[in-house]
Amino acid sequence: QYTIVVLSSGGVGVAGARGSAAVCGLAAPLATGACRHHRRLHNLHFGEHKGLLSMSALAPNTPVIVGVGFVQNHADDPLACPEPYRLMVDALREAAADAGSAALLGDIESISVQQGMWQYSNPGKLIADALGCPGARSILADLGVLQITPLAELCSAIAAGEQQLGVVTGGEAKYRDLRSKITGVPVAMTEQAEDTPPPDVHHRSADPFATEVEAKRGIFLPVELFSVIESALRHHQGLGIEEHRDK
Repeated sequence: QYTIVVLSSGGVGVAGARGSAAVCGLAAPLATGACRHHRRLHNLHFGEHKGLLSMSALAPNTPVIVGVGFVQNHADDPLACPEPYRLMVDALREAAADAGSAALLGDIESISVQQGMWQYSNPGKLIADALGCPGARSILADLGVLQITPLAELCSAIAAGEQQLGVVTGGEAKYRDLRSKITGVPVAMTEQAEDTPPPDVHHRSADPFATEVEAKRGIFLPVELFSVIESALRHHQGLGIEEHRDK
């Protein structure tokens, strides 16, 4: 799982656990958040020139990543492994810690989540409630949407002065599922109530991950789709299995 926090010249953070997250915000000085990463900015290269870059030299609405975090959990007991949204929450806490200020979590204005193999209807809301920022806008990007899109849009919003602090996150808990199958110990996923509001912003892909015909036949995962594509190419080229494999 991953999380990215972006602040307008004030601070930013990223975290993840087979979860990660990033915090992004304004370039303006943000107490301890920007200070921790000030030294990293000293070594930026501009073309052939290497020099110092002071936070005060940045435009007020410059998006800045102030912290990064990453979380993994490989517990043998599947019940000890957090579900996906909890991993994202942990990743965000790591991002805030990396930025130097846990107080950032209460000021989050938007939470962008990359769609995973889970079925949360509004993961951003689950995360916001867990972090204590229930007013944060919830943004969901479907499979098929470029992964850089949520971060790019967050930076654009900060540069335009529309907000000062936002996060981008995502995560899976497939190891948890694997351990559940191996041990025979069932694990539960949080199910949001039917009256849960949809995400404030939902980026949908014009290119479906799988067609309705494919989905009905259980062909959904990339490994399944690619296998069908390769078999079709092999048939079209009149190749045998071994010949196609070696080619």
